[in-house]
Amino acid sequence: MKKIIILLTLTVVWTTFYSCDEYLDVENPNSTVTNSDPQNLLFAAYAELQDEDVLGIAFESLRSDVGRIGPLVTSNANDFPYTTFYNQDISNPAIDERLEGKWNAHYKGILQANVTLDRLNQLEEENGSLTEVQEYQKAQARCLRGMYHFFLHSVFNEGKIIIQDAPVVLNTAFKSLSTSQEVIDFFRADLEYAFENLFEAEDTANGFVSKGFAATLLGKSYLYEGNYTQAIQWLTNPSIQGQYSLLSGNAAVNMFSESQEFSNESIFELAYNVNDLTGESILGNTTNHVTRETAPPTAVRFRRPTLRVNDISGGGQGVSYLTPPYWLTIAYTSEEIDPTDNRNTVNGELRPVSLRTSAMIAVPQDIITEYYERDFAALAVFFGRGYASFYKKYTNHDIIDQEIPGNNNRELRSGKNIMVARYAEVVLMLAECYIEENMLPEAVTEIESIRSRWGLRSLTDIGVDVNSQEALRNHLRFVEKPLELSAEGFSIRAIDLRRWGIGSARYADLQARSYNFTEFTFEVPDGQTAPTPQIDNLIVEDPSGDFIDYDGISYDTTNNGWLPLPQQERTLNNNID
Repeated sequence: MKKIIILLTLTVVWTTFYSCDEYLDVENPNSTVTNSDPQNLLFAAYAELQDEDVLGIAFESLRSDVGRIGPLVTSNANDFPYTTFYNQDISNPAIDERLEGKWNAHYKGILQANVTLDRLNQLEEENGSLTEVQEYQKAQARCLRGMYHFFLHSVFNEGKIIIQDAPVVLNTAFKSLSTSQEVIDFFRADLEYAFENLFEAEDTANGFVSKGFAATLLGKSYLYEGNYTQAIQWLTNPSIQGQYSLLSGNAAVNMFSESQEFSNESIFELAYNVNDLTGESILGNTTNHVTRETAPPTAVRFRRPTLRVNDISGGGQGVSYLTPPYWLTIAYTSEEIDPTDNRNTVNGELRPVSLRTSAMIAVPQDIITEYYERDFAALAVFFGRGYASFYKKYTNHDIIDQEIPGNNNRELRSGKNIMVARYAEVVLMLAECYIEENMLPEAVTEIESIRSRWGLRSLTDIGVDVNSQEALRNHLRFVEKPLELSAEGFSIRAIDLRRWGIGSARYADLQARSYNFTEFTFEVPDGQTAPTPQIDNLIVEDPSGDFIDYDGISYDTTNNGWLPLPQQERTLNNNID
């Protein structure tokens, strides 16, 4: 929020004259860019990432085991797509609008990258060569084009999508689907070109793609196809390992706060900066909508108003379409902290929850971490009746006392940045590669680097057999990776469940567990106006409990692992069978 990408003046020029919608309305986009500055066109390719349908954080998390639909969410028209994704009813025609939105948002970004590249080709033909700045612009455009294709390939139609390598207007120049391998070859060529021509992170302005980001995507692409040797080569490249690092100490706990925007751990981050008067971001009429999807709902604050006397302004204003599931909440709060780590002792006592838990989610027992300008979360929001915890990653809990309403009751004005990729994911991708290559000591080193920065007990101390490939694999899949990267990046968990082939068994396992809420009593600090002692609710495992994750939901890789092509694309594109 505080740090704004460079060339703000050019950004405003682009916002005024080169909107995505305008390109979709013209017959020949080439004619609109003949005299355009490529930098302005490039901003359009970046700006499309702010379309919430690109990352689709709420929807993608809800169709995996790191998302639970909020108890107040209903089946009305506005909420229906969220409940449908959560229920794994991906083939339901009623959510085709969301699939179409995701599909088109990516191709809009591809269109803008292609328009940029087309303009640069024009300049090269006119002048005989590109300037150094223009070469850099070309590398960025190809990185973004490759990224958009890679994202589409990772979630749609078993990777069989349409390759767009020229600036065509949507719905006017239909092409056939390419094979998965053809798409892989295409986006890797883009990303490899970008890697060779982009700057290192230290020389890249905040909010722009870097050499390390291209290497990260390439490494991930090889990991996704099970080529661990190639993945290791990319993920250990000096452009990643020499440029990024894990946050530690207070910086780690505040990872998802304004103070740590564009930190050393962030490989690529989307910058938002809301104007307090208009609710508009610096890149146009957009805001971080994930804030609304994950912030505590207003109704939670008033569910038991007698326990919120004179304290009606804390937290709230969201809808909590996406909340952490019960199993994940308990996994966070059950993490074993290292008693010898000084960070885990507060006021002479061990922390009530781990540092990682405090950074990632809000829970009632975390009475030492501020939340929406209250001393702790239980003073700001109510837990219980289905609400076990709230994600912190996309809310403004660190700077205001409640989320700021927008121009209507279905929006919030939020300038919270979103990390597309961070170094911890690289560490855990490397750990997976080492496990699958049976390089177990190397895998342990990577996992322990994550655990030690959070002050957690070692793998051996918590009973993980570090000499067992299967034990390390299970720990990575069911503990370390979901707890570290829950509801982050581009569909990380949904893709993992599919490619590991564990989705069906995972859902069955979680459905066999049940939970209940038990009273949690705490003292209200001096200066607070709520009654004392105060009672809130804590989620606990209970064999006879009434609360179950994913109750009655069926998952299988064939029907749920991939998103289908949007019906509009099938109907209008005669080149698709």
